Amino acid sequence: MIKVFLSLPIHGHNTREVTEMIDKMEKAVIAKLNEHGCKNGKVEFITNYYFSPEKEVQHMRPYCLGEAIKKMADCELIAFHPNYRNAKGCTIEKYVCKIYGINHFVLNEEEM
Repeated sequence: MIKVFLSLPIHGHNTREVTEMIDKMEKAVIAKLNEHGCKNGKVEFITNYYFSPEKEVQHMRPYCLGEAIKKMADCELIAFHPNYRNAKGCTIEKYVCKIYGINHFVLNEEEM
């Protein structure tokens, strides 16, 4: 099984919009994996969307970003939404991938 973290802009989007983005990203990632010869493999998708903090903190968004990076550390692949640059957290997650050599790619609009 391959674990894939989905990095997508969440802030400012409602539940329906985020759920639709996640669904489209999952389908696009599976298609991309199949295209690269990873057929019939099980994929576990991980996001930070369903994260509920255990405590109240001064700055919730950086706290959630830290939790997302922890989840990324346990994944083989990170997939970024085409509009990841519009979200500060996604941009930082992309930078983390780059400086630490974590396998990642950015989906494009046509794949979604």
